[in-house]
Amino acid sequence: MIRMPVIPSINTDIDNINAMGFLLHQFGIRRVELLPYHDTGVSKYQKLGMDYPLDVRPPDKALMVSIAEALKGHGLSVRIGGIVYE
Repeated sequence: MIRMPVIPSINTDIDNINAMGFLLHQFGIRRVELLPYHDTGVSKYQKLGMDYPLDVRPPDKALMVSIAEALKGHGLSVRIGGIVYE
């Protein structure tokens, strides 16, 4: 199983997702767990007086589902944050 972070504007464009699905399938990987980006670390950076390096919001459910659908199209079994996506 591959665990894949999903970071909006970093790795969520459809070409990237399809390339990942193709590559994983070619390597014989059959299961993917999508890990939605979270911004839990922002407050830690603020407490340390540091700027957070990413200006990204967590992905919404619709984006996660569309990514799961695209990966399923490559014959992969997909989980979203530990929950099996059917």
